Amino acid sequence: MNSPQDVIKTWTARVLADPQGIAALDATYKFIVKGPGGGSWVFRCKNPVGVSEGEGAADCTISMNAGDFVCLAKGELNPQMAFMSGKLDVEGDLELALKLGSIVG
Repeated sequence: MNSPQDVIKTWTARVLADPQGIAALDATYKFIVKGPGGGSWVFRCKNPVGVSEGEGAADCTISMNAGDFVCLAKGELNPQMAFMSGKLDVEGDLELALKLGSIVG
């Protein structure tokens, strides 16, 4: 995974591979990635499960710059440390952000 698009493709495949398991999260996540290759994606982790590009309402919104986003997805950046250092911003339900392991793991 070398770009935000690579990360989103990988995460989309995980979500769609186990829609019933993902639906157990019962939440909608938005990822806003800033910088080269960035964009906005909404992961609907409730019935019906789906992923879309662009704007949409979310229970939890996560914002990062493109480089940090890719490092996070590769496991090179600890999510808690990224949050504490201001590299990762969370809007909405912080507890839902903690449950993201089923998507990013």
